[in-house]
Amino acid sequence: MKYVKGNLTITKDNDKDYADLESVEGDLNIDSNTKLDAKELKSVGGNLNIDSNAKLNAKKLKSVGGDLDINSNAKLDALKSVGGDLYIDSNAKLDALKSVGGDLYIDSNAKLDALKSVGGNLYIYSNAKLNAKKLKSVGGDLDINSNIDINKCFNKKFAAYILAKMV
Repeated sequence: MKYVKGNLTITKDNDKDYADLESVEGDLNIDSNTKLDAKELKSVGGNLNIDSNAKLNAKKLKSVGGDLDINSNAKLDALKSVGGDLYIDSNAKLDALKSVGGDLYIDSNAKLDALKSVGGNLYIYSNAKLNAKKLKSVGGDLDINSNIDINKCFNKKFAAYILAKMV
């Protein structure tokens, strides 16, 4: 199966071989304790949900049109854009991610080395650690409820801008 026109939910009962899957036009949901190896997957048109203890290996995935919710392990080395909100509830390393169209919620450690823009609000909670040295703009509010060192999370110019706003 290369293309799914609607939604696709992966459970333990239907975790068959999706190695050739290239595109899901709707939502892709990966239920708890399920593993999906979709090495050819390039796009998800709707939301992508990765539930607790689920694993996703999608090294060619470049875009998610809707929201991306990471509650567990995901290998998304090529992901460049999320059209909606991004929720990170588990450690995430999204090295190629450049933009989030909506809000960005971080409840755990996140390495977002290429991130340049967040269209909505940026929320950092629960002593989360963030590495986003290339971030240049946040379209909405910045809400930090964590013990983070802003100078270590962001580049000097953006950190200075944030610190000036906090005074």
